[in-house]
Amino acid sequence: MNTIDTHTILPVTESDKSLLLIKLKLSKSEFRLQFIIFFIIWLISPYLGHIGSNDALINDLSYGIALVYMSFFFIGFMAIDYARTVCRISMACKADYKRSVYTLVVRKKRRPVFHKKAYCLVVSDPAIHKLYFPREGFDQYQPGDMLYIEISGKGKQVLCIKKPGREDI
Repeated sequence: MNTIDTHTILPVTESDKSLLLIKLKLSKSEFRLQFIIFFIIWLISPYLGHIGSNDALINDLSYGIALVYMSFFFIGFMAIDYARTVCRISMACKADYKRSVYTLVVRKKRRPVFHKKAYCLVVSDPAIHKLYFPREGFDQYQPGDMLYIEISGKGKQVLCIKKPGREDI
């Protein structure tokens, strides 16, 4: 009999490593595309209106100074996004253990703020707390459902998630 929200340490399998490497490759390609888009926006940002005024930033500052001013915002956002995606997955690839836990779904969130994935499950385990999903995997879990989750030892990457059968609990 397994108890809810009790973590078990397991070794990482080769299939888990390959799944993490695929996630890492996808997140790096997404980050490169995002970097290119932000670079283009950064170059035209001095011509756009800025906070507190409807005038463009180029009207108050030179183009070079306006780019330096806007780079603080863009570099900060890109650093946070890199740490949240690529860095966490690369940490998970280096870990040689994973945690498994049985937990309950507390509630579902659609469209959480500042997150690329549009759907979030809030679970009762305080170490995990939130799981982000693409739309196609979100509808199969409802509040009150019991879930079996395998998470990488570092980086908190979901390796496996499923509803356990009665014989598993």
